[in-house]
Amino acid sequence: MITLSEYLIVTGGHVVSAYVGEDITMNCSVDSHIPPEKLDEVSWKKVDQQIQVLIFLNGEVQPESTHERYADRVELFSREEIQKGNFSFRLKDLRTEDKGQYICEAFFGEFADNTTVEVQQLGFSSMHTGILLLCIIAFVVPVVLGYPAYVSLKRNDNSKRALAVQYTLVCCSNIALCLAFILWGVIEGFLTEAATCSAINLLRILFLFWIAPYLDTFKAILQRFIKRSAITLEYAVIAAFAYSGLFNRGSRVLIRMSVLLILEIVCASSSVYIHYDLLDTLDFRKERDGLTCLAAYLYVLTGMLLFKVVIDDYGLFSRRPHSNRTRQVVESSTVTGTQRTSGHAIVYMLGAVGLSCVNSVALAVELILKARNGERTVNDLRVILVPFECIFPIGCLVLQISAFCKYNLQTRHRL
Repeated sequence: MITLSEYLIVTGGHVVSAYVGEDITMNCSVDSHIPPEKLDEVSWKKVDQQIQVLIFLNGEVQPESTHERYADRVELFSREEIQKGNFSFRLKDLRTEDKGQYICEAFFGEFADNTTVEVQQLGFSSMHTGILLLCIIAFVVPVVLGYPAYVSLKRNDNSKRALAVQYTLVCCSNIALCLAFILWGVIEGFLTEAATCSAINLLRILFLFWIAPYLDTFKAILQRFIKRSAITLEYAVIAAFAYSGLFNRGSRVLIRMSVLLILEIVCASSSVYIHYDLLDTLDFRKERDGLTCLAAYLYVLTGMLLFKVVIDDYGLFSRRPHSNRTRQVVESSTVTGTQRTSGHAIVYMLGAVGLSCVNSVALAVELILKARNGERTVNDLRVILVPFECIFPIGCLVLQISAFCKYNLQTRHRL
């Protein structure tokens, strides 16, 4: 039977408005006939998604119950404040996804009460504005320079002015996107996704120079570096970033990820499905789709590497006098000279203009929608970016194979 001397009242409901990156306090005061530390449970939850933010159970905070989204970002006040019934908590480094209603609930026996705090529309921070500006730069530069760059390619124009346009087109937009994704990761905490996307955009510069018809205008040492390392470096870096976020999650996960890496090399086609299935069982649903897309991207790079190795070793295993010439032709098929075709210009422009526009629009739209809705529209941007990215190396691979086949057919006709 409940008497008048027994009570439990929770107060402190209010509305909070703040900018992304700031620290805020969500108020909750518990007034009861018993000492606050003797309460059965006091918990904070995000209402719309039923996410556990904090829980005070049996006189102790239970940090392991905090959702990963809020890990290391939430803390209750001091024990002295808790003894006064103050169960307010600080939320550090506010993110756009933190928008919404939060409920503070207290329980003791038959008693229960709650209060709500609402985090309203979050304003853009200066870093968010910086990301948008970088996305605009990455979109405008290819749109403005795309046509003159294409014309100079068709005319085989290697003048200083034409090359300046090409260098600006390749470097400016991709560096801007790399910086934008780095800021995105720092602000919103999507580190693995941001690291992978920034690496892809930065390494695209090397890839574009590798396919560029004007590569022969570079110094010889730089040409050799680009030809030898463009594909290998991209494969190594993307693979490292793709799986770096998974290796710190325990030995059991490490073993399974090692299996996936072996499958990466041994069995490309079936491994895509196994990636999807294994990552589902490992509670990586948020990263599963993005990692599966990256696996497919790595398979394309693997095909290019294998073809390059075959061509590089062609002279060692063939006694035909034209074998070294074949290797030279295939190498030149991605750069200059007589092997230059309209296909090279199309693939080059796809990488320099098309991919930059897709990346910048995808990031800008996701940033704006997340600020407005308080949650992500696309759980992983790699699901959008990587499939488009695959088209570029596939085009490069087709050019290599085409040049190889064409030269061998011409050689046979001569014989």
